[in-house]
Amino acid sequence: MYSPNKKLISIVCLLIVWLGETLVGSSFAGETLDQLTRELNKLVDSSKVSVVTVVSKFSDEIYVEKERAIFSIFKSEREKHSISYVNVGTGLIIDEDGYVVTRSSIVLNSVSNHVTLANGKKIKADFVGHDPETGFAIIKIQQPNEQRNLVPARLENTEKVDPGSWIVMIGNSVGVFPAVGFGAIHGLRSDGLIQISGNLNPGNNGSPLIDFHGKVVGMVAGRLSAQQNVTGSLNNDVYDETILAYPINWIKRIVDDIIRFGYVRKGWLGVVGYYDGWKPKIREIKENSPAKQAGLTEGDVIINFSNKDINSISQLVHLVEYSSPGEVVSIKFMREDKILKTNVKIGEKSRTKYSDTLQKEHSIVSQKSPSPELQRFPLDLFERNQLLEKRIDHLEREIEKLKEMIESN
Repeated sequence: MYSPNKKLISIVCLLIVWLGETLVGSSFAGETLDQLTRELNKLVDSSKVSVVTVVSKFSDEIYVEKERAIFSIFKSEREKHSISYVNVGTGLIIDEDGYVVTRSSIVLNSVSNHVTLANGKKIKADFVGHDPETGFAIIKIQQPNEQRNLVPARLENTEKVDPGSWIVMIGNSVGVFPAVGFGAIHGLRSDGLIQISGNLNPGNNGSPLIDFHGKVVGMVAGRLSAQQNVTGSLNNDVYDETILAYPINWIKRIVDDIIRFGYVRKGWLGVVGYYDGWKPKIREIKENSPAKQAGLTEGDVIINFSNKDINSISQLVHLVEYSSPGEVVSIKFMREDKILKTNVKIGEKSRTKYSDTLQKEHSIVSQKSPSPELQRFPLDLFERNQLLEKRIDHLEREIEKLKEMIESN
């Protein structure tokens, strides 16, 4: 497994210095670029073996109007047609058992799935489950590992990710693998997501984010456009889009829960809070809730949860929901100008109460409609185009006949 041991990072720093001094055309510049290219090629070659192309086949039925005589313009009949298409995206091998994490928009409700390894080998995969809130799904490669020689990805601890770090995205973009993109981490948002600058190409939905040590720090979830989500001051100005990704720690939790339980469990504290201008303040505590049992009361201000300072309600919600049910965590809170501490045993949130807050707040591109993150290719596109052209010709003839009838009267 490739390990740059800070060499690649040092080269990038040298390159930045070189750019700053505008040493264009010098031998130093050429050597630096050559060395950077070699190191990046090693990084991509080492990492791409854990990345797969996911292809899912779908079959749907549509109704098309039958072609009749002139009066079909007023009355029509419909006949059923079957259409097939495939979604193409990216997945990441999580372990030697063949579990692959990808996006739900690629595989959900598919007729069949298969993955293509970096060596070109094509293998069938079974759908295991998905998390509707985050939009990640798990599929499993069918062949035993001794026949496929899978290389699981190396996963980093997301809490070690620093703003300003450079990352590489590897995926399948418009049939090209590996399609490589670069970006820089803006930072970890209060809701837990990683915010990144960079270009998101078609098919990079589900691509891993790989640091310069060859470890996966997150997976692409979609993109956030400032123009789409902020009104007023932006007016009609154009702003670059920002990529949003889920930290790999979050992904590991999703994968483990889906494999073990069939769904992603959410932690539950049992409080209703509001922002009082400083920290989340408890407005209401549910009966028989973990918060009630831990001694929290209305009016308490939560300032620290599980050794993490709390600055917003969304941050607290994220930390609570992605705490494991049954886990005991510490909470610091302020009550009447006194800082107190208690331990709480996290409960499990009812599945019927799951919300779509994350999807609305993050404005991640809808998974139900075609988008730059999802490649959808109709299998019978040529036949459908012919049918459409035929319908247009027929409609034009009908309109001409109708004009003739009106003029004759």
